[in-house]
Amino acid sequence: MSRARGLARLTGHPWLRGHRRALRAAVRHLRANLLANLTGITIMAVALALPATLLLLLEQHLALFEQWGAQPSLTVFMQHGAAPEATAAVVAALEARAGIEGVEHVAAAAAFAEFAASMGLDPAAFGDRNPLPEVLVVTLAQGTAGDGSAALVDWIRGQAAVDDVIVDIAWIERLGAITRLAERALAVVAVLLLGATVLVVGNTVRLVVQEHAAEIEVLKLVGATDAYVRRPFLYGGIVQGAIAGLGAVLLVELVVIALSGPVQALAAAYLSAFRLHGPGPGAMLGLVGTAALLGWAGAWLGTAHSLARLSSPVH
Repeated sequence: MSRARGLARLTGHPWLRGHRRALRAAVRHLRANLLANLTGITIMAVALALPATLLLLLEQHLALFEQWGAQPSLTVFMQHGAAPEATAAVVAALEARAGIEGVEHVAAAAAFAEFAASMGLDPAAFGDRNPLPEVLVVTLAQGTAGDGSAALVDWIRGQAAVDDVIVDIAWIERLGAITRLAERALAVVAVLLLGATVLVVGNTVRLVVQEHAAEIEVLKLVGATDAYVRRPFLYGGIVQGAIAGLGAVLLVELVVIALSGPVQALAAAYLSAFRLHGPGPGAMLGLVGTAALLGWAGAWLGTAHSLARLSSPVH
């Protein structure tokens, strides 16, 4: 019983009652001006959905990049008919060198048998003739690129019994550069759009404050503080932001649904089981929370500007 009375006293605290009244006032104003607020909420939802969608696609692109095993590598072709001892010596030298993560030896006989099977040929028909050389697939450590990889290639080509080296690094470096550019562009776009969201809410709240300027002046005459006057508008910004965040989540899901089919077909063409996934519960809550915070920030800026004007002697 005492616990219930304590809870009742807590929930009946004047500070909490004031916040409840402010929240109810914000919801009532939103309902009364639903069509007028709907435009701003839609703009906010689109502005939030665009960077969220781009971030989701970029994250899944990076996941696919890792799934493909996008790690720099070299393919070393030994001279045709090179002695096994010479090949073993090159393998040992590579494994002992820094910057190399692993060396895979593809025997000429195994490579030729796989090639013949893929072409529907009978390896026995070729007798002892094998046109394929011994091959070494060298996996480099992450970050081994540029001058370091060029020096390594020159060193490998100088080894005895090595015929040629094919570098499989350039495309990874280009893709990495494109990814870094996309991340930077996404950050710039996100800052611009989130800033626009704050300005939209701030301008909307500023107009509402101007509409109720006479009421606000009366409240201030009877002792209302700026915090008391500002409170309903802040809750209004939070509510609008949260609704816009939910709309943004819906838009992101619709984009994922629209792109899932083409992305899956493209992945199947490259023999990949990759599927496009929508945002998880944590990402959804984060988007709604961010939108509510931006709504609060915009409302605070809008009320601060308007209340400063109402309090100025010139006004």
